[in-house]
Amino acid sequence: MVPADFSHGEPSLNRKQRRADKTQSASGETALLAVALRHHQSGRLTEAEDLYRRILRHDPGHAQALHLSGLLAHQSGRTGQAIALIEQAIRRDPRVPDFHGNLGNALRSAGRLAESETAFRHALRLRPDFAESHNNLGIALREQDRPAEAGLAYRRALILRPDYGEAHNNLGALVQSGGQLGAAATAYRRALTLRPNFAKAHSNLGVALAEQGEPAAAELAYRRALQFAPDHAETFSHLGIALKTQGRLPEAARLGRHAVALRPDFAEAYGNLGLILQEQALLASALACYDRALVLAPVLADIASNRLFCLAHRDGVGAALLFGAHLDFAVRFETPRLAAWPAHRPGGDPERPLRIGFVSGDLRAHAVAHFIEPVLALLAGLQTLSLTAYYNYPSEDPVTARLRRHFSAWRGVVGLSDAALADQIRRDGIDIAIDLAGHTAKNSLLALARKPAPIQASWLGYPGTTGLAAMDYYLTDRFFLPPGRFDDQFRENLVHLPASAAFLPADPSPPVNELPALGNGFITFASVNRLSKLNPRVIALWARVLQAVPGAVLLLGAMPQEGGLALLTAWFTDAGIDPARLRFARRGKMADYLALHHGIDLCLDSSPYSGDTTTNHALWMGVPTVTLAGDTPPGREAAAKLAQVGLEDFIAHDADDFVAKAVFWATQPGRLAELRGSLRQRCAAAPLRRPEIVADGLERALRLMWRRWCCGAPAAAFEVSAH
Repeated sequence: MVPADFSHGEPSLNRKQRRADKTQSASGETALLAVALRHHQSGRLTEAEDLYRRILRHDPGHAQALHLSGLLAHQSGRTGQAIALIEQAIRRDPRVPDFHGNLGNALRSAGRLAESETAFRHALRLRPDFAESHNNLGIALREQDRPAEAGLAYRRALILRPDYGEAHNNLGALVQSGGQLGAAATAYRRALTLRPNFAKAHSNLGVALAEQGEPAAAELAYRRALQFAPDHAETFSHLGIALKTQGRLPEAARLGRHAVALRPDFAEAYGNLGLILQEQALLASALACYDRALVLAPVLADIASNRLFCLAHRDGVGAALLFGAHLDFAVRFETPRLAAWPAHRPGGDPERPLRIGFVSGDLRAHAVAHFIEPVLALLAGLQTLSLTAYYNYPSEDPVTARLRRHFSAWRGVVGLSDAALADQIRRDGIDIAIDLAGHTAKNSLLALARKPAPIQASWLGYPGTTGLAAMDYYLTDRFFLPPGRFDDQFRENLVHLPASAAFLPADPSPPVNELPALGNGFITFASVNRLSKLNPRVIALWARVLQAVPGAVLLLGAMPQEGGLALLTAWFTDAGIDPARLRFARRGKMADYLALHHGIDLCLDSSPYSGDTTTNHALWMGVPTVTLAGDTPPGREAAAKLAQVGLEDFIAHDADDFVAKAVFWATQPGRLAELRGSLRQRCAAAPLRRPEIVADGLERALRLMWRRWCCGAPAAAFEVSAH
């Protein structure tokens, strides 16, 4: 969500114009112009335009009538006509600042930003205290990706007019784009103190609050904006996302649909609606929204990434189709940049300390942090590596504060364009850039598509290829991607470490309790995967398990606050399961989520996108998971974790095997109870709780990549053996 600027362009008579009116040779024209202006300012544009034309028929060179006719044309969307009329006015009288200022507005609307900037600067030479032109110059500079100059222009406007609400709003939007959320909220609130009915400032305040992790407060700001602008599609779309974040999915979807109904050409609204529908497990509808968004705006890479993430969840999407879709992303977004790649020249010292750059928006309270934090703590102590973070998220939290300590340099890159981020990585002399996001939120793939580092790799954040030729390697292990079986699903070369991830459990975690079935007298199956991972086929598979284990119940955790239950219940009913055998638990805080496992005997995994973090948490709480190992990387994550702790007996290879394994373990409560009591010890001995294994393997892999580069050898797949 991006806050919007406000462009000043209302018709008005400034001091210069009033003096010019007094010099009109015909008092009748002056009176007619005054009437036309009253119509113009009250919104009666047709009447105003008729009067301007009457004046111009009598005097075709009437500068004010030309200017105001141009301004009216601009307000009516006739930008080319507006520019021509205002330029005629300037030729007639080049000394009026407003003429140049409004020409700048029209040129900016036409996308002629450099000419727009020139017009605003001309207005300011004529009238240095012209606050509106300082403000509008700031907008033009920001749109040319010159944020520092834009900020100076906004601040000059506010020095001249401290009560200028639009400039406060624009300054807020600028500092927010640079990640200064607190300063942005302060600027918006100042604008609203001056103009309580300023809808855009209310909406922008909502965006800032949402990015600060305050969706309920954001909701209030959006609803306030809609009181003053009830048909503003952008605010409806943002409000839908705020409700999605709160788990209120049905209303979120309704608002998202209303946004696209108000503006059928609004690509971002279709993208946001896609996110909401995906959260509801309506994947076909979500994909249709993403596709529509990309037809309207093919350059929106974040929506293209969301589409790929959604496609990876959709049942029936085979490996070839999924891989091909990722290659299509590269054709669209990377191929146009290939010719501009910098010329990285092999050579140098193969044994010198390496500068490693980690690029991520997830160095915070996020699943990625559970895996990377224990490894970073070890890498940071090595003399052979120097670590730099490129953090692409607008706020920080206590986890961020902990992670920062492990980096030699920390770059907050929110607000940087992809080109600027690539330039920063290049200027920092990074030897190996590591992407930690893939096609997930806040990724920086378009920066890495510019190949800013000579060697680039993807790790942890996404179970699949980026599709980019710029990415040389994908870091994995034999548990996740057995050698030779998944190479053809990656554009990158696969590097197999002894282990590719170490899991940091929540601290404190509840103790492991005894097997619930021993006291209940029945088995409680569960899934704590998010709703978007569920589909009719996997529900039908679980139904077969329930039918084969009479008396068993199924707990579905991580449910949204509103919505989803009716859909799931219908799917189970269609599969022959009485809804009375279902239990539901809402998504909650970490402590509540972990404690939920005290009532679970055995987890059933989702498919085709399996559980990763959820499987780790369940193992730590003493609960194994029965999984169906998929034929694409997203379907392999739970299998990888189970294999690390020696639970291959819980990994199924087809639907019948899944049912057989789930039924077998459900009828073995004694063995499940014994396993429950030993799982934490198993986890502690496994690579997923041995970050030193991951760190050692990663350090050696990075060195091998660099040595290959120094001798001019191309990137190639390899395996790092355990010490």
